[in-house]
This record gives sequence, C-alpha cells and structure tokens, in this order.
Amino acid sequence: MSEIKRPAHLAEEKNPVDQFQHFWDRYGKQTGYALLVIILLVGGWLGYKFMVAEPNEKKAGEAMFRAEEYFRMDSARLALNGDNVNAGFVKIISKYSGTKAANLASFYAGSCYLKLGDFNNAVKYLKDFSTSVKQVQSRADGLLGDAYSELNKKDEAVTQYRKAGTLLEKDDLLSPEYLYRAGQLAPEPSRNPITKKLNQSVDNPFHAPMLNHMVEQHAHLDAVFHALADPTRRAMLGQLAERELTIGELATPFSMSFAGASKHVRVLENAGLVTREIRGRTHLCRLQAARLAEADAWLKRYERFWSEKLDALESLLLAEDAEKARTINKRMNKKVKE
Repeated sequence: MSEIKRPAHLAEEKNPVDQFQHFWDRYGKQTGYALLVIILLVGGWLGYKFMVAEPNEKKAGEAMFRAEEYFRMDSARLALNGDNVNAGFVKIISKYSGTKAANLASFYAGSCYLKLGDFNNAVKYLKDFSTSVKQVQSRADGLLGDAYSELNKKDEAVTQYRKAGTLLEKDDLLSPEYLYRAGQLAPEPSRNPITKKLNQSVDNPFHAPMLNHMVEQHAHLDAVFHALADPTRRAMLGQLAERELTIGELATPFSMSFAGASKHVRVLENAGLVTREIRGRTHLCRLQAARLAEADAWLKRYERFWSEKLDALESLLLAEDAEKARTINKRMNKKVKE
C-alpha cells in the first residue's frame, strides 16, 4: 500500500510546541533571569511605594501641621526650627526628603528665612521648591526675586521677577507688581540683555496695561495713607464698616458741621476708600475696602522687621514655660520618692 503524501505547505508547518521547546532549550536560562529581574523590580517598587513612600508622606503631612500653624501665626523661627515637641520645616525637609510635604516645606522655609533677613538661606530653599501649580510657583519665583534683590544680585532678581510676572497669562494682582519690581532693578536695555527680554514681555498687550495699573496703584497708596493719617477719617471708616451712612450721620459723633464732614468724606473719596451716592438732598456714603487691601499688601512686605522681634519674644516665653515645667516635674518626682 503506497504511503499517503501530505501536501507540501502542510509538511513545512512546524509544531508551535516544538518551536517553544526549541526556544526554551536555547534561551531558557537568560529568559528566566530576565523575568526574575522584572519581578524583583516591580516587587521592589510596589514595596517601596506602599511600605516606605506612602507612610513617609503621611508622617510628613502630619508633621507639617504644627509648623504651618506657626507660619500662619507669623512665628517664623518656631515654624523653621519647631518647638520642644513638634518639628519645624528644616527638620521635615531633612527627615522626609523626596516627599511632597518636604517640597512644600522648602517653600515655607524660604519664606521664613526671607522674613528673618537670612537671604542666602531663603535663596537655598526657594530654589529647591517646584510645583505645577502656577499661582504658587509664581509666588515662589517672586520671593526668590526679593531674596536676590536684598543680596544686591540684580540680574538674578530681574530674571526671577520676570518669571513670576509672566508665568500667569492673565493676572492683574501679582504679575504687575513683579514686572514693576523688575523694571525698577533692570539697567538700560543697551547694557543688559535681560532688560531687552523684559521689554519684550512688557510689549505684550496684556502686560503693558498691567504695568500702567501698577504705577497707578503705587500713586494710590499716597492718597490712602494721607486719608488714614487723620483720626476723624479713620473713625468715619470704622462707622462705614458697619453700614452705609449719610454725611450728617457721619458728622454727628464729632459735633461737626455738614461742610466739615463733607471735606473729610471728599478726602476719603479721592483715596478711593469711600463712594458717595446722592439721593435728592441726601448724600449716602459706603466703604470701598479694595484700596485698604492694596495698603495692607504693601505693609506686608515689611512684616519681617516686626515679626522677628515677636518671634524672639515668643521663643523666650516658651523657653521659660518649658523651664517651669521641668522644675515642677522635678519637685513632683522628688515628693513621690519621699
């Protein structure tokens, strides 16, 4: 009986199992090693993430709570160095390096050092901070510009102010302030290429009016502080903070004529602190607090000069409290032993 011949195309087909067996015999050892390395890498990454990184992140976040409280209280030294129980930003940065909390602590630490007048450390920590949140990054760049400016490093300061002033495309609050500071520090364009870049940013149709606004804002401060220099006008603003009042009602506590009160109101109006609405014979006045906010923002630049003394006083009081607590504990322990 003759042998049945298989078609040629079927005869040439190879068994997949045989192919795999042949591959494994030849490369099995290398493949095994490669799989083992992949398993170890994935396992190590998962172990680090769930057993090290996440617990560290949680601990760092918890450690930040008290330091942030001190920061909000303007206690810069305590925020930086902590107290007898809680860690400060500097220790958090060192202990929890690589965490999001440590990165944020660098921003806080730079801000604190700037308030305390330690500009080199302010630069050090602010340079270590970075974030994808543009509003916060703009603020950090602006603070870094302040630190460089205090160190008389004008080129670096202009660069940072320019970054801070152009990071947000549409911002009429902080961006014009930073561009204004850059313009104040930058030398003539022909002498410095940084100034040329600054001028290019000022030519932006949005930034140019912002700078004009900034110049006007500084002019407004003169009028605001002039208006606030008089105790009668300050008292009037206090009354208007409660409710709208007529000029007659504003004049009553001071036994003042309508004309005299109207002069004070006119000064407040010129400063943008009060608006007046005329209804028939009645002049109704209401408070406009926006200009007060501008004055407050200007004053905050100089906070560090008085907060440093308050920090020193607070540290002294805490040290005294800690010493009293140790003395009391010693006495109690002595009585227990007796």
